[in-house]
Amino acid sequence: MALHLLSGVFVAVILFWSTCAHAATSLNSLALVLNGPDVANYGSTVVFKCSWQADDLVFRILWRIQLAGSSVPLEYTLKNAAQSEPVSLSNAGSDGPLQGEASVDTRNNFSTLTLRNVSFVDGLYTCVVSSVTAEKLTNKSLRVVAPPDQIISRVNLTHNNSSFLTNGSTIGPYLEGTGFEINCFVAWSRPPAKIIWYRKDLQGQLYPMESQSGPQKQQMEASGGWRVSRSMYFRLDSRRLMGNVLICQAENEATSQPVQTAYRLDMLVPPTNISLSSLNGVQLREGLLYQVNCTVWNAKPFATITWTLDREPISRFIVNDTLPGETEGTFSTRSVFTYSANPDDNGKALSCIATQEVLTVQRRGMSNSTILNVVYSPRNVMTSKSHLSLVEWRLPETDTLGGINCTADANPPAQYVWMFKESVIATGPTLVFGRNVTLDDAGDYFCIASNEVGQTNISMQVDVQYRPYCSRCANASDPCLIGAAMEQSQSVTCDMDASPAADLVYMWNVPLNETTTDNALAIPTNLDTSSSSSASINYTVRSSDDYHALACWARNSIGLSEQPCYFRVVPAGPPHPPENCSIITVMSSGFSLKCRPGFDGGHPQKFVMSIWATGQDADNSALSYKISPSTSNKALRSQDAVVMPDVRENVFPEWLEKGLQGGKDYRVKIVSRNEAGNSQPVFLALRTLKPDDSTIGLSTTVVAAIAGSLGGFAFLILLASVAFLCVRRRKKGECKSRRENTYS
Repeated sequence: MALHLLSGVFVAVILFWSTCAHAATSLNSLALVLNGPDVANYGSTVVFKCSWQADDLVFRILWRIQLAGSSVPLEYTLKNAAQSEPVSLSNAGSDGPLQGEASVDTRNNFSTLTLRNVSFVDGLYTCVVSSVTAEKLTNKSLRVVAPPDQIISRVNLTHNNSSFLTNGSTIGPYLEGTGFEINCFVAWSRPPAKIIWYRKDLQGQLYPMESQSGPQKQQMEASGGWRVSRSMYFRLDSRRLMGNVLICQAENEATSQPVQTAYRLDMLVPPTNISLSSLNGVQLREGLLYQVNCTVWNAKPFATITWTLDREPISRFIVNDTLPGETEGTFSTRSVFTYSANPDDNGKALSCIATQEVLTVQRRGMSNSTILNVVYSPRNVMTSKSHLSLVEWRLPETDTLGGINCTADANPPAQYVWMFKESVIATGPTLVFGRNVTLDDAGDYFCIASNEVGQTNISMQVDVQYRPYCSRCANASDPCLIGAAMEQSQSVTCDMDASPAADLVYMWNVPLNETTTDNALAIPTNLDTSSSSSASINYTVRSSDDYHALACWARNSIGLSEQPCYFRVVPAGPPHPPENCSIITVMSSGFSLKCRPGFDGGHPQKFVMSIWATGQDADNSALSYKISPSTSNKALRSQDAVVMPDVRENVFPEWLEKGLQGGKDYRVKIVSRNEAGNSQPVFLALRTLKPDDSTIGLSTTVVAAIAGSLGGFAFLILLASVAFLCVRRRKKGECKSRRENTYS
């Protein structure tokens, strides 16, 4: 009986687990997400968060940590219960480097693993979640890095002479031309820090010192960090390095900015130069006092100055002081010697000597000397000509006589320079042109005499005379146009430049043969002869033969103008109307129109088109009309409305217009326009195609083009044409209105 009971229980259990397994395969759903960093800084806090979604009950969370270099993983188990307490990593039976805790949030379905003050705990971190029907895991690798720390440097002058430096320390002072080795140490970093040496100049510019640096050395410490060092040999080969900064930079992937230490360079340098001032270029007079300045520049330490006159020491009338040097960290020493001029000292050497006891004997001395002399700047500067008149395209007469000479009294002897228009044209006391002169050679010439004391100059005026030339209308192929009406007297002015200009005589001529380019000219009979020798004439057009070319010549004492000024007399007035205007194509929404330009009236012309919708056929509801100001013209009726006012201006009389209504009557006006006014208008009439017409053809509604007054015969022919159209269309009212507009 008991055996039967146990068998029944066993079968029930088997059936229960079979049922659960079947349910798990059909309903189980468990998803995991593990969030956390891949890389962490040494000493920081790291949090891993393991979140899950499950269809059934999660009852256990296991954190497994496999540290790098360890064969045994660390495991921390949490129950998914509201009363579950955090598990301390250091209390889990392990004496490893882990600090922190593992916890679970039952309500929000996640567990966290918190590592505090992390050391080098690189490894694989795994989260295992178990539910009633499933178990899943996910993992993440962690790598711990450490930025460079404890950077120090050591300077080695010799094997037995070295010193350690801290950030901001000064290296030196060392003599210019010497060198030293400096070694930079990074006590701890992971991964090994990369060390780079830089030099920063006084302007803040950084220069990498790779060529001066040796290879990097590194060694792993027992703690897991790395000790790194790199040396550099630096030579103080120039004083420009004084005040520069040597920088040791160290960085690895744990640093957002390089870690660095900086050391300022200090040097001992001799003076760059010694200068004497106040005597050179100064006239020394007996009994007068002069202050002579001697400056020793850019030395460290500062130099001591002594004076000698003709090798005899001077100890009286001397004042010394020290100033900051031009180079960073250096000093300049200035000494002022008050000298009483004595003729016996003329030609003697006055010397200034600088010494630096700290430097070697070969480098500590520097001197400068000056020879005392009575000097004065150039005076009594004179030229052999004070005013010079030349002729264009001729060699100056002074060139054949040896040129123009400049002289001056000076000690030391003067140097001479000839200048014209701020440019040097000759060096030496003599000016020779050496060529035929042009108009560009006119102006003020300066002879400048100078020596080390000063300079003096004198000017000479040069005039260049030339025969007349035309300053306007000088192009024969593009003469100046003179618009003149019949029987109208028009003033024509000839603009000639010449020197001299007081004796200019003008000649006005007409070409004998305008088809040739020779200079055979005749005086026109219609000139006002009383003014034919002046710059302006009055020209009267008495017939069409008087519309031709004019030429103006001029003469002075130098000669006759090489080319005349060119003019052409043309009829003046408004342009003629455009010709042969016709509608080329008509569409339902517009048309194209083309004319041939008429005579332009002697001025450039443009063409203006206006469009009106006739009052009988215009659809006022669809168009916004305005009454044109020109509707007083009899060619337009008072009920006609402007569609496009006078803004359709073209250089050529051609238009393509769109935007009109289909099946409507329109009237077009074309006008030529120049600066003298408008031409007589030309009127055209047309009817646009109906919208359902698919073809575009030549307009059959063009009635006429009226311009100005028409001859009687043309007028009758036009009347007959209009009558024929009226009979054909059988639209009496329309024909009447068109007749009124067409023959205005």
